[in-house]
Amino acid sequence: MADDKYLYIGRDPIGVRPLFYGHTSTGALVFGSEVKCVEKLCDRLEYFPPGSCAQIPLHNPPTILPIQQYYAVPSVPERVMTLHTAQNAVRTILVNAVEKRLMGNRHFGFMLSGGLDSSLIATIASKLLTEKPIAFSVGFEDSPDLENARLGRNIKLILN
Repeated sequence: MADDKYLYIGRDPIGVRPLFYGHTSTGALVFGSEVKCVEKLCDRLEYFPPGSCAQIPLHNPPTILPIQQYYAVPSVPERVMTLHTAQNAVRTILVNAVEKRLMGNRHFGFMLSGGLDSSLIATIASKLLTEKPIAFSVGFEDSPDLENARLGRNIKLILN
């Protein structure tokens, strides 16, 4: 974004999209979301930090950007817990997350890959739902993932 005097630039708080910048040999300021966009134009690249912004004068751009941090990811104090406590915490968080997505009076279906994640989520959901969910598993004879499809079919049999 820019006006008559300044270019305003900023990054999202978490840093989902990267931003790199540098100066060309003539002093021009360049920006890019990928290193390869700007690396050949600049002698030295800089990383624009997440949760930051800058107001850059258009007529006399500085060699060092006046970057201001507007957001910092909150630090979480380190918690030491027993294995049993950690297992219970993970179980509670996972069950709550599945339950949150099962709201509403609808029929549910699951695509089972044979892996742990889809099997676990489908199993939790089947315990929370009043109606048994529909489960799908697909495999092709020549596929290297055929064994996973067989495992998915076994989970489907358990759920239904």
